Amino acid sequence: MEPHKNRNRNRKRKKKTHGGSRSSTVDRLSALPDCLLHLIMSRMKARQTVQTCVLSRRWRHLWRSAPCLHLHWAEFFEPSHGLPTQEELHPPREQLARFQGFGDSLLLNREPGSALDTLSLRLRDTHASRMDAGRWMRHACNLSSLRALRYEIFGVGESPARMPPDLGPSLTRLHLGNLSLDERFAGVVASVCVALEVMELEVCEIACRRLASNSLRSLVIDGGYIDGDDGHGDYQLVITAPRLASLRLMLDWGNEFVTVRASPATVVTIGSLLF
Repeated sequence: MEPHKNRNRNRKRKKKTHGGSRSSTVDRLSALPDCLLHLIMSRMKARQTVQTCVLSRRWRHLWRSAPCLHLHWAEFFEPSHGLPTQEELHPPREQLARFQGFGDSLLLNREPGSALDTLSLRLRDTHASRMDAGRWMRHACNLSSLRALRYEIFGVGESPARMPPDLGPSLTRLHLGNLSLDERFAGVVASVCVALEVMELEVCEIACRRLASNSLRSLVIDGGYIDGDDGHGDYQLVITAPRLASLRLMLDWGNEFVTVRASPATVVTIGSLLF
């Protein structure tokens, strides 16, 4: 009688153990709504975002509607420490083509009707990457939903990369790094970016004489300089922003050449990176 009872107890234990292991394999993450999964994706770089398609059927096409895309050169090209190597300055054609193809696919194969809220581009300065950035920004701005754009160029080029004038009216935040900003860029900011509230210019060559915006509330110019190579040695920059609440001006040199036309209540911080 006792052995029979023991056998029954063992069967019950096995059933409990089996039931426990089955519940532990439930994919709770995939059960979350799209908005939460997209929030997780917004913390990833673009290549990682696309790689989630192999997790399960639920994730297969989710990347195509991700509202935030962060396309970084370093995901495809291993960065070196210190000065860039020749391979970084002049990447192999196959590797460059793979990066360009990925960026095109990322933006051109989006789910129809899906909104792109944020686009971040961090690229090494090559002729090809300048062309790619312009094409990708044009497509992103054509989606009419882009609110935040971050575009940074790094590396050593023969001349500063010019900021493509491909900005849309829905932009509210703009961060640019290591770019040349000319009169065409200033015209787009004044006439097209009617919702722009925050603009951050990091180590940029300012080659325009006026920056005007009726919507801008925060402006940061951190590093960089005013380019006076217009044939007249004119280093003046006039900033006109009647709604500006905060201005942080930290040029490498030339702060004294900046004239600000804003509200008396604007909080202005002026400094220099050179001593």
